[in-house]
Amino acid sequence: MGGVNKGLLRIAGEPMIKRVVERVYHLSDDVFIVTDRARVDSRCFGVLEDYKNLRFVEDTVKGVGPLGGLYTALLSSLYGYVFVCAVDMPFVDARLIVKMFACVEGSLVDDGVCQPRGGCEAIVPVWIEGGKKFMEPLFSIYSKDLIVELERRMDLTSSMRFPGERWYNKKDYSIHRFIEQIENCCFISISDAERDSFLNLNTFEDYDRYGVEYIGNLKA
Repeated sequence: MGGVNKGLLRIAGEPMIKRVVERVYHLSDDVFIVTDRARVDSRCFGVLEDYKNLRFVEDTVKGVGPLGGLYTALLSSLYGYVFVCAVDMPFVDARLIVKMFACVEGSLVDDGVCQPRGGCEAIVPVWIEGGKKFMEPLFSIYSKDLIVELERRMDLTSSMRFPGERWYNKKDYSIHRFIEQIENCCFISISDAERDSFLNLNTFEDYDRYGVEYIGNLKA
């Protein structure tokens, strides 16, 4: 979107990031946003002041895409598992998140897809479309047990854990390929109705399609 801060785009008069937070805030006493220093300092430019217990965490590693955000989230969480959701998914359904967390405990088996083998390290939703299998890594649950594997994947040294560092090399930072290599990754089948939670707004065409309101002066 040309550098626009998507989290501040409005849907039905409400910033997109606020819609996401509102739908997950009651699910845990440790809800936090991984973002850059400007948004940490401003609590996302003041649009989330009503959520007093909401934490803001600066990216520990920059320049490595979603893997860096996931790594920071796992380091920052008070608990052993973290549900991760992208800011541009404004139609989150909390019931689906609860269903996915049931899989952590091994109490949910969906047509034989989710069968934890000694505990899931990740719970990832999947669906079939046009004969192809798709997954949504940015609406998934991850275990802190993956921290070491993420460090290996990103080839981190101890000096890279400080905010503000950037790291560029020829490593493969694809979060999809990272998931494919997780030994105890549990995939959960998602119905067509549940897929609304994954609807993300990547372009202004997407934005217009869902009848939202653009605030032109809010730039990243």
